Amino acid sequence: MIKERIPGSFVSVDVARRSKFLQQIDTLIDWTGFEKELHKVCKRSVQDAAGRPAYSPLILFKMMLLQTWYNLSDMAVEDMVNDTLSANAFCGLRVEDAVSDHSTLSRFRSELSEKRAMNRLLKQLNSQLERLGIEVRKGGGTIDASLSPPRRISRMARRPTCRPVSLITLPLNRPSQG
Repeated sequence: MIKERIPGSFVSVDVARRSKFLQQIDTLIDWTGFEKELHKVCKRSVQDAAGRPAYSPLILFKMMLLQTWYNLSDMAVEDMVNDTLSANAFCGLRVEDAVSDHSTLSRFRSELSEKRAMNRLLKQLNSQLERLGIEVRKGGGTIDASLSPPRRISRMARRPTCRPVSLITLPLNRPSQG
């Protein structure tokens, strides 16, 4: 099992759990059917914004699965696969391999939607998981902590909305003696 540890942190427990989950899914699922279906659907190559060579459609599909399972944006899943060894390995990448950027992932999703392939692929995945008796729940407590640039704040939003609050002390309900 791949373990990533942050010294003195409880985060390593979650990372180890995620690593085990991804490793098990990757081992249990037969990806050959997905690869065949994806190559039929994605006949033209999917390139990144800079025009670099196409990424494997299976890698992009696995990145989309990570997005769904961990409730991540395109940018956040790109960061996850770049930063997390278990996600990188799940996608079939080596540490030194380049990871697809968020715009490539977006174009890939659009292509799957246009060709109505995503539902077929998810049905295929779900049927394999059901046969194995596995249930995957979406986004179970994972927080997407990605940073985004600040939005322009309107003049009205700059005004303080907090008003002074008076504290009121309420007596405790004590049983009456008598």
